Amino acid sequence: MRVEWAKTHARANRWQEEVLLVQEEMRRVIAFLDWKATWWHSQGRRHSDVRDDIKAGLAAYAARQSHLMQHLAETFAALWYPTLLEANLRIEWPHHYISYAQAHPPTFRASRHRATTQTVVRNTRDSESESSDEGSSDGYDSAEGDDDDVSPYR
Repeated sequence: MRVEWAKTHARANRWQEEVLLVQEEMRRVIAFLDWKATWWHSQGRRHSDVRDDIKAGLAAYAARQSHLMQHLAETFAALWYPTLLEANLRIEWPHHYISYAQAHPPTFRASRHRATTQTVVRNTRDSESESSDEGSSDGYDSAEGDDDDVSPYR
């Protein structure tokens, strides 16, 4: 009985440590993306020895990258905030990410994605049955039939 208690106690301690590590990893991701957005913003004014059109292009590229990093940090904050709040964990992010997360709760489109995927799979199967080459297909077929494309970039 003592051995089982010791094993369970060690397992619980490892899980507590894992929670702390994931929480710190979330904080570091937000901090890094915030730093990277600031860094890109400063890169826009860096080159003064080039033509004006190139300078404008470099500034536009840097502004775009800065906005992208800022948006990624805000998106992650909005996704992670409810989970951390629900678990009563400390949130040590810059204040503007916390207020953004509070104002923009995550919305999931799983049902829409599932319906779209099923339509694509159904149309693919219909077109494959009509083709004369039954042995060739664009993708692969798993034994379980779970080979749907789950990419959000389709």
